[in-house]
Amino acid sequence: MSIGIKRNDWLVVAQTRAETRLTPSGFGWMLCSNELGHFSWRSPMSVAATTYEHIALDDAGTPVIEGANTKVIEIVLHTRASGISPEQLHLELPHLSLGQIYSALAYYWDHKAELDADMDRRLERVEQLRRETPEPPVVERLRQLRSS
Repeated sequence: MSIGIKRNDWLVVAQTRAETRLTPSGFGWMLCSNELGHFSWRSPMSVAATTYEHIALDDAGTPVIEGANTKVIEIVLHTRASGISPEQLHLELPHLSLGQIYSALAYYWDHKAELDADMDRRLERVEQLRRETPEPPVVERLRQLRSS
């Protein structure tokens, strides 16, 4: 899809294999042609591209809530573990707006397979580190104290 390409006095606002949508500069409606060559006028609202407000990708490609130092998967895991609503989550995490929480959840549901795989990889890494790390001596002493 291409957006915002100028062709003569027309602006291509959306182009896919099946359809091209054009609007004259400063005009509120656009002329659309489909793959069969049929033309129709449509409101430009039907092609408004949206992005996830409040969501950005960090240097590692992990989706995070902008300005909050919170990963999308942290929001998802918190809601899964506690079973609370976004409104209740907002009360527990007042540094996040309700809009930020809903954007994070929307991003998750639209990228569920990818983010679930990322969470599985992270949990496997935690388990691997747990297996490889020797138990600290204090843990054994606490067990002895608890059993006596």
